[in-house]
Amino acid sequence: MLSSLEGDTPNLCLEDAQWDALLLGVPKLNVRDRRAFEAVLFVMVSGTPWQDLPDDWGVSSRTAWSRYQGWCKQEVWPLLLETFFLTLLPLERESWERALLRAENARSQKHGRARRLESLAGDVVFSG
Repeated sequence: MLSSLEGDTPNLCLEDAQWDALLLGVPKLNVRDRRAFEAVLFVMVSGTPWQDLPDDWGVSSRTAWSRYQGWCKQEVWPLLLETFFLTLLPLERESWERALLRAENARSQKHGRARRLESLAGDVVFSG
């Protein structure tokens, strides 16, 4: 599966079965969006600024950011993230939730103000 529990840091490359589930479960998702989705997950988990997205993601930082913004405007992002979580085993989901919460906490501390996780995840509710 996508999530490796090694060091409690999720692996950010989707398996084909996971991407297929996202394509089937999320309207308005395009086959070409796979690398952008993986890049968005990388930015969220790593806390890397959009402009510092490494070139090896196969999509520019501008494209990844634009896709993320589009998904948020179309209110697709919460469904996309929740559908992704449904492709994970329970331990993998917990690992992802912890990684996202850790990154959000680090971002909040770096910027000196609290940010709500919903700003990244929409209406998706995280346990823990």
